[in-house]
Amino acid sequence: MAQEPSPTQLLAAYQAGEREALPQLFEQVYDALYGMARRQRAQWHGDHTVSATALVNEAYLKLIDQTRATYRDRAHFLAVAAQAMRHILIDYARRRQAVRRGGDLERTELDEVFDLSEQRVDELLDLQEALEQLTQLQPRQAKVVECRLFGGMQVEETAQALGLSKATVKRDWAAAQALLYRHLQGVE
Repeated sequence: MAQEPSPTQLLAAYQAGEREALPQLFEQVYDALYGMARRQRAQWHGDHTVSATALVNEAYLKLIDQTRATYRDRAHFLAVAAQAMRHILIDYARRRQAVRRGGDLERTELDEVFDLSEQRVDELLDLQEALEQLTQLQPRQAKVVECRLFGGMQVEETAQALGLSKATVKRDWAAAQALLYRHLQGVE
């Protein structure tokens, strides 16, 4: 019986044009993605019910729709997935805020699954604004925040995903936290 290809082999096959490799990869990393989504649910949604499965599935749809994506390895793929989950949550928060401010948007399936409180929507959008500014000033630090905060990755996983040393990740994480805190507190 042939051995199942590793995530790195499946990524290489996908990048070589084998579209069927991505669903196989997704099966192999589903548990890691689901764990990331559960951490997102716990972090941003308090007592509200959020389907981690829906977040994983939305991220998968985003990832499978990318035609020019290149992934170095499993860790890099998970970092990109964390970024996709962040974008999904930000898009959802923006839609909620637009509706709250009188927008006439149709509710989507995600609106039924995610039940963010108004305070959480505002916090998520404030964080997004702070991350956008951090990206302009320190793009590497912003990537570290994405992996750690939205991906729930540990220092070692973040270092591997971004091709950095653990010490660099720790320094970037500490510096980014300080910058984000200052921005969120209105101290410039």
